[in-house]
Amino acid sequence: MTDTPESTSERIAVAGQRRGVNHALAWSGIAAAAVFIVAVVFFSGFFIGRATA
Repeated sequence: MTDTPESTSERIAVAGQRRGVNHALAWSGIAAAAVFIVAVVFFSGFFIGRATA
């Protein structure tokens, strides 16, 4: 109870850092999902084409 509360500027700085990390993680997740979808479409077409040739 004797601890001093964080100042507003410290809380804003920490929130800004967290927001930046979350933003980067979100974009990397979106990119990974897009690569996964493209790979699934490519390999499914590759194996279907190979099976019918």
